[in-house]
Amino acid sequence: MAIGNPAPLGLLAFGMTTMLLMYVDMGWVEGEFQEMVIGYAFFYGGLCQLLAGIFELLRGSTFPVAVFGSYGAFWMGWGFAHLMNEADEFTFVGDYSNGKTAWLIQWGLLTLCFWV
Repeated sequence: MAIGNPAPLGLLAFGMTTMLLMYVDMGWVEGEFQEMVIGYAFFYGGLCQLLAGIFELLRGSTFPVAVFGSYGAFWMGWGFAHLMNEADEFTFVGDYSNGKTAWLIQWGLLTLCFWV
């Protein structure tokens, strides 16, 4: 059984969820919008990308499995971390001495590796 290309779903899920987070980070929307971003992180950014990765696996493509699986898990982990810490703000306050900065740098390096 042949299945269609799941990559557009995975790319849209990542891009749209990232854009929603950036709206909050840039102050373009009210703070209450954060709850919607957390929901999107779990289901659209996370679950859809994990599904895209599984469908890529069924097609025999290993690189997209790594990319979509990793970013799907990233968004689900990001959403869970923010759900558990309700007082946490999305906006960056300029403190580079915390674990969240190291976590984001790690994901930035992985993204660079995927890009190369």
